[in-house]
Amino acid sequence: MAHTTPADHLPSLAFGRRYSHIDDTAQEMEKRLRSFIPGLQECGSLKTESGFKHRSSHVTLNGLTLLSTASTPVRINYSRATLCSLLVPIVGQTKIIAEGIALHCQPGSMAAFVSNCARTEISEMRSLLMIGIDPNRIESVVNIMLGCSNERQSALDLFTPREISLQIGRVSFEIIFRLINTALDQFLVEPDFLEVSGLDDYIYRNIAMMLHPKIFLSQSVEKIDRFFSRRKLDYVCQYVVSSLSDPISLSSMEEIGQMSKRSLHYAFQSRFGCTPMQWVRQERLTLAHNKLSSTPHGISIAEIALSCGFRRPARFTDYYNHRYGVLPCVTMARTTQK
Repeated sequence: MAHTTPADHLPSLAFGRRYSHIDDTAQEMEKRLRSFIPGLQECGSLKTESGFKHRSSHVTLNGLTLLSTASTPVRINYSRATLCSLLVPIVGQTKIIAEGIALHCQPGSMAAFVSNCARTEISEMRSLLMIGIDPNRIESVVNIMLGCSNERQSALDLFTPREISLQIGRVSFEIIFRLINTALDQFLVEPDFLEVSGLDDYIYRNIAMMLHPKIFLSQSVEKIDRFFSRRKLDYVCQYVVSSLSDPISLSSMEEIGQMSKRSLHYAFQSRFGCTPMQWVRQERLTLAHNKLSSTPHGISIAEIALSCGFRRPARFTDYYNHRYGVLPCVTMARTTQK
């Protein structure tokens, strides 16, 4: 008599057990997963068909597909797809062959990133979290995290299948994904909360850090910011000089330069030795000094201050005196005496 594996003997799912489906054959598994996993071609049991069992749960969150799957030993073939995948092992080992490269998923130590290429998965009894990754979205997320323009080429390698460590420095991404799975279980009770939770963005940010941790370490970020901020800083300076009579905020400077607050401050400190708003004040004072030194009689100091972006004449006087060592009226008097 053939041995049958009860579904309860499968490893626990990463998330969604309450809403899971059970398949008794590899063909049923194949039919179910094909509906939301692009490129899945064939599933085959590595034991007798009567001993096969598969349990799965999945969720699509703002275009991000997450699959929680547990099965007896199985072989799965995929064709080329539009999405990349991150495979995070929960229980049991999985071997992946993609573009001639053999990858090994091992719980607690190694996940696998697979580009949108054809691949084969061979696993023992396992529980696995699979995440479908949109290449365009993760590149956009990386650029936002680094404060870079979306036109900049991503630093991520999204074409090479590779093993990804679950332990980077002192950070355990195994624990982070465990927390994500717990959050999914909580939000699945109230799907409306899940849609607005921002969990999809949080997942993408963690995947980005896993794929290329070095660019997010503080020293590396500073090097990247220095390289990309030069031209952006030029744009910001041109904007400031042409807008000195108008209100100028840090937010407007960040938007013009497509820079994060941190990158903007670092760029100004590196080039000018001051903060962005201090540099704006210096440029306004220079403009005011030039006007005071050349303006015809009849224009008041308050009018000049206002035309240079100073909304409070008394504050302008203090700034001017501190920089030039004289009051604005002294500079103007010298001009009228010429």
